[in-house]
Amino acid sequence: NSLRFEATLQLPKGNSYGSARVSRVWQLKLQLAGQTSRSQDVLALAAAFGRPLGSGWAAEGRADLRLGWQGTVRPWNVVPSGTLDLQGVELRTGIMDQPVSLRSARIELKPDGPRIILTDARAFGAEWKGTVFRKAAAADANPEWEFDLSASRLDVAQLNRWLGARPRPGFLQRISPFGQPDRGASDRDAALDLLRARGRLLIEEFVLAPLSVRRLQAQVEVAGRKLTIRQAQGEFYRGSLNGSFVAELTGQPFYRFEGRFSQVNLAQLADETATLKGRFA
Repeated sequence: NSLRFEATLQLPKGNSYGSARVSRVWQLKLQLAGQTSRSQDVLALAAAFGRPLGSGWAAEGRADLRLGWQGTVRPWNVVPSGTLDLQGVELRTGIMDQPVSLRSARIELKPDGPRIILTDARAFGAEWKGTVFRKAAAADANPEWEFDLSASRLDVAQLNRWLGARPRPGFLQRISPFGQPDRGASDRDAALDLLRARGRLLIEEFVLAPLSVRRLQAQVEVAGRKLTIRQAQGEFYRGSLNGSFVAELTGQPFYRFEGRFSQVNLAQLADETATLKGRFA
């Protein structure tokens, strides 16, 4: 591990002695560069000077960094910049039960928010590439994210395991004298309800068992546990598919689909289901 930290503080420049007006602005410039195997400490420091990933995230793994913060101390106004190159980093958040694995990724800190460039990432049971960034007009308390991503294989069942509602406590759990409210679950539900993201998605294989669509391209919107896919196009059992899909990943998942099919191989489609397999030539 090797880190170099530099700081420059420019003291206020006042007017001539006896003047009623004196500048109280303190100019601050910080630079941090190097490598560390403890990316969690780096992200914690970055959060203190601009919150690049928002609250609620924890990280473990290696980071190569070149970061800077520039602004004023009084009034406090510091703008982050620079890059973090992440290798083998696991990101954890209360929103998801499992970590996001960043085998190779870069975070670019910008005045209008962070931009995340994924070269090799694993999440929701799929491999991901592309970019994720926060909209400039979004408030820090409830940011809206935009993305342009591609995934190897996305299974709705896996997605529901990551983001779906947890089962409610049983009757015996509720009346037990040792039973306590699950504060972590409440915080997770509240954070998930605030999740907002939209963008373009290319999926090599999209699975809603027992059926699947290959090379799916679509505009996608995530609002809490609601997933909406619009303007979808893909290959469907040697034919084509155009349509829209909505999934509400609640305790009792709900799906709605509207689409148009063309040149579909009926025998191949039927073979994917237990009740129709072998009934069509």
